[in-house]
Amino acid sequence: MSHTKVLPYSSAAVFKAVSDVAGYPNFLPFTISSNVKSRDPAGYPTRANLKVGYAKLGVEEDWESIVRCDPANGTIEAKSSEEHSNGLFEALSTKWHIAPSESAGGSTAVKLDVVVKFRNPVYDQMFAQVEGKVASTMISAFEKRVEELDQKHRL
Repeated sequence: MSHTKVLPYSSAAVFKAVSDVAGYPNFLPFTISSNVKSRDPAGYPTRANLKVGYAKLGVEEDWESIVRCDPANGTIEAKSSEEHSNGLFEALSTKWHIAPSESAGGSTAVKLDVVVKFRNPVYDQMFAQVEGKVASTMISAFEKRVEELDQKHRL
């Protein structure tokens, strides 16, 4: 699934919010906790343990995520680690594309690709009914987060 939106913030501000994996539980739906295990020389996370869940389905999962942040290309990728993928998810990955918008000065085009594959086909079927909302909800949560950070920065 994929979702695209233009946000009225700089690419750098959006990239900063999306790459702040440790802060996800503060604003991102479905994220219960996040613990960054390692970082690259620039300080971006490279591995994190996350607990994600969806209360309506009674679903909760701990998983290790391998993270790649590439500010030069405006991409942030996170995918479930192979050695720790024996839980609820067969595959779970996100890829963000963050770039200055061609339409409006100072705004940013954000594209989020999400791949979710549950081990249980019943969960896959249930998720298929809401997957479009999930990507949209995630981008909206990040948009609110960037707005909060932007307002704090101005104070």
